Amino acid sequence: MKSVWYTVKTEYGKFQLKIVVTLDRNTNQPKSFTINIGSKTKQCVQLQVPARETNKTDALLIWVEADEECSLERYIQKGLAQHMVLLGITLVRQINPKIKTISFDDTSSFKCALPDDTEIRVPMKAFHIAFHGSTWYEYYFDAMLKQDHAKYCDSKKNLYDPHYKPDEFNFINGELQEELEPLYNASSTWYEFFQRISKKYGNKKCSVIYPWISSAMTSILNGNLYDHPKWYIDLEANQKKNKTPSIRYNMSAMNKMEGGRTNYTLKKRKARRFTSSRTHLFPNIPQIQGWDFKAFLS
Repeated sequence: MKSVWYTVKTEYGKFQLKIVVTLDRNTNQPKSFTINIGSKTKQCVQLQVPARETNKTDALLIWVEADEECSLERYIQKGLAQHMVLLGITLVRQINPKIKTISFDDTSSFKCALPDDTEIRVPMKAFHIAFHGSTWYEYYFDAMLKQDHAKYCDSKKNLYDPHYKPDEFNFINGELQEELEPLYNASSTWYEFFQRISKKYGNKKCSVIYPWISSAMTSILNGNLYDHPKWYIDLEANQKKNKTPSIRYNMSAMNKMEGGRTNYTLKKRKARRFTSSRTHLFPNIPQIQGWDFKAFLS
């Protein structure tokens, strides 16, 4: 196993790129490449791509996390995570042009500030479906479930169907119940309700829906279907729709990878333009019932 390091510059700034080459024990030839994109201290996007000689056509997106430590400049721009994933896919295509799909487990999360003065990582899927009608990976990369995808897409229509919005709903916390009932009663669908929440509470909306979003989504989607973790990105279909465009980049310290008689060299070129903390899956209901939402939202 050998590693090479680069500094990669794109329109978003500078990133540290580490590529780990895993060699076949029998042939001493490259078996796979692990791509790490981030800073000197944090690996924020990681993908694993099989060597082209293996004739495998599926790569693996291992994780995605974007925060203040994910670039050498230590700043965040809107769309940073999407940009780093696209950069990773650009490198995957360059290392192995035979790759057709990228598989992953959707365990995405984000930081949410809560009324008890804590900040925790919460699962992103339910939140993104609520406000955007899709998961983060669906929204940016047209990702699909590996099983029951058509059933899942059909169940998402319930967001927009008035028949799937109950006359009453339990928001767990008494103060939160008083806050949300007027918005809930004024909305004809769940999606309309979520949009009203987004408009009124802005960057505090995650704390407003955290106590009850899991229960709501289970009802809306006819069970826990959205919790299925196995997804994939179809690169060929995405290329036609320009959903996974190649990223322009420049590298410093352009070195040929060492190890065996490998010809894998990342050439300097400009292509066509085109989450560490524990994730809290379920709220502690007795604790949430005691939260002071009036003070937090004021």
